[in-house]
Amino acid sequence: DARGRFFLSVHPADAADLPAERREIGHESLNFSFDPPHGAVFNGKCMATRQLPDYEIAKVETGQDAPGERLWKAVIAPPPSAETLAAYESAYQAVADSREPSARSGFDLYLDPDGDALTYLKQPCTEEDARGRFYLSVHPANAADLPPERREIGHESLNFDFEPPHGAVFNGKCMATRQLPDYEIAKVETGQDAPAAGRLWSAEIAVGD
Repeated sequence: DARGRFFLSVHPADAADLPAERREIGHESLNFSFDPPHGAVFNGKCMATRQLPDYEIAKVETGQDAPGERLWKAVIAPPPSAETLAAYESAYQAVADSREPSARSGFDLYLDPDGDALTYLKQPCTEEDARGRFYLSVHPANAADLPPERREIGHESLNFDFEPPHGAVFNGKCMATRQLPDYEIAKVETGQDAPAAGRLWSAEIAVGD
């Protein structure tokens, strides 16, 4: 049961708390093998403890890999504080009250007026509504603005899971905001996929005229 490699990814509430070389990746890796001093198997039991960094943590992802396969994975997000819930509520209402959605589908989608960000809102909403993987494809007006490795494909992928720091489920609402590249955008395509169920919904937003 303790074979293979255990992965442990720590995502801070503020990426600035990470070591400089980890800020672009967005998390710190504390991977380990289940051997002393990290872990022990004894009397039909297994136990391991890993110390976490002392900055504020948004979530941890952990699991176990054996050669050629992932055995299991889990995500743990500390419950938000009252202050954080209040901030979520304020941010949700600020977007919902500011304008009509740019598109409606599984979520209401709000493209920032200056094209800097795309926000996903849904109410009522539960953890079940936010399951699976969200895809976000950004198509530039000029393909030369893409990273070289993406120019043949013609778009940039900013796919994400609906978990902190990208998204939050709170008080019967769901909200996520994704920052968009700073080049001129022709359109964005987005939607949600769930394991076994396939594509749950999709939407396209034309940007500009």
